[in-house]
Amino acid sequence: MKRLKKSQALILSLAMIISLIPMASIKVKAGVTWTPENTHVSTQMSPGDLIMYPPFDEDDDDTNMVYVTYNSSNGSYLGSASDENGLEVTGYSDPSTGITYSKYRVTSCNYDWDTFSVELTGIAPVVQKTLTGISISSPPYKTSYTEGESFNRQGMNVAAVYSDNSSSGISNYSVNPSGALGTGNSYVTISYSEGGITKTATQGISVKARTTNTYTIQAGAGTGGSISPAGSQNIAKGSDKVFTITPASGYQIDRVVVDGANQGAINSYTFRNVTAGHSITAYFKVSAAKTYPLTVAGSFAPAAGTGNYAAGTNVTINAGTVPGYIFTGWITSDGRSFANAVTTLTMPAYALTISASWAPSGSITPVTQVTTTNLKGTQLTSWDAIAAKLDTLTVKNLNKTSSAILNVTSPAASCYIPQNVVAHLNVRKGVELRINTGSDVSYSFYSDLDNSAFAGSNLSYTAKTGNVNGVRQQILDFVEKGPINTNISMHVKLPGAVPGQQAYVYLVNAAGQQTLYLPVTVSADGTASFAVIAKVKMAIIY
Repeated sequence: MKRLKKSQALILSLAMIISLIPMASIKVKAGVTWTPENTHVSTQMSPGDLIMYPPFDEDDDDTNMVYVTYNSSNGSYLGSASDENGLEVTGYSDPSTGITYSKYRVTSCNYDWDTFSVELTGIAPVVQKTLTGISISSPPYKTSYTEGESFNRQGMNVAAVYSDNSSSGISNYSVNPSGALGTGNSYVTISYSEGGITKTATQGISVKARTTNTYTIQAGAGTGGSISPAGSQNIAKGSDKVFTITPASGYQIDRVVVDGANQGAINSYTFRNVTAGHSITAYFKVSAAKTYPLTVAGSFAPAAGTGNYAAGTNVTINAGTVPGYIFTGWITSDGRSFANAVTTLTMPAYALTISASWAPSGSITPVTQVTTTNLKGTQLTSWDAIAAKLDTLTVKNLNKTSSAILNVTSPAASCYIPQNVVAHLNVRKGVELRINTGSDVSYSFYSDLDNSAFAGSNLSYTAKTGNVNGVRQQILDFVEKGPINTNISMHVKLPGAVPGQQAYVYLVNAAGQQTLYLPVTVSADGTASFAVIAKVKMAIIY
């Protein structure tokens, strides 16, 4: 204790079981006579309560000066003088235990003229509590969610629980997941941290799948082309979606894969009645060079050069040789000409026909006994008449929808058709030149349109009885005059045929040679029925 200036000054001695914390003070109120009776001994007090002392001599200049010496865990300090209202105890702790007290009791008081002492004892220690957990005292209003929604904490009360069994409501907690909820979330985790300690609790929830009205189709393409539309496409439920695949120049479609399955080299694909997500990917490959047809007409060489070639290909053209004739040049369908019988042609990027021209190398004696058929006119028997007719047909009729059919047969190999007629025929569409060699030389011209485009109705015949080497054979000749069409059927009654047996239809040429056409099954009434292909002679063997 430190004594004041005069002997009459009051010395306040706090012989306390506890000591004041730093900056604590005792507030002593003046103007009240202090006696042990009014010190409230054994009375519970709290920091802030007044400790009063008796008045001093009014003549003393230092009556309002009170110095308080108190102890703390950090050493001794000299307190500041109070005003006339006294000093106030604002808090204190026991430095030997480190316990802070929130309440105290006056346990003793001594007073005489020059000395005043008070003893205080702490009775309500402030326990240092720590966080031990958190609890959800009331759940949130909403616990059922749809996929994609976020947790709503409204209505949920969370409390922190401490080591002294106390609890306190908190709001500065976190929730995980904090964003969109999925069908795999059955709870959310509540986290709270205090004093370096983190505690968690869980709140149960339910999340149902979102009902969607759209589905996604992922469309992509590899190198060498494109798919349209491309990328992620949102498709309405139940609708259709078409994707178009287009190769780039120099590429072709290799394959299109839909949901992992190869659909082949298709150029479009349609998803129908879409009820789920899909994927489609187009793949491409370097394409082979495009080719164009080259037709070599009027050539008598074994390898004339006819074929399919890529643009820019150099093709060797060979006219060959014809007895009694000389080669006079090539004429192409695009207007070009070449002089040599063997020449090189650069293939263009389109179909091309090249025709050889010939001229007689000497006189040729026309043969006799030459006949024609199917010339849409009177039968011709002289060579000059045939040549004139050919020339007329070439110029006027060959581009019509019903081209002429000319069969020319000579009994000797020295029969030739004039080169100008052949040239005319070769450079026009609608006619094909066929040359057969053998004991006789036959020149046959057939339309490449429809040489059997006749009109008519179904035909019925009863075959005549015949027998060749023990095998029944019937020969059928068309006896009807006028045209027939190819969409009719021939019904032939076969005498002696057994229902269900096989009969064989043959085509018979002018020399009597037979070529198998088709097998037919004899009906219950002994009839063989088959389609008519042209006005030709037929044989039925059964």
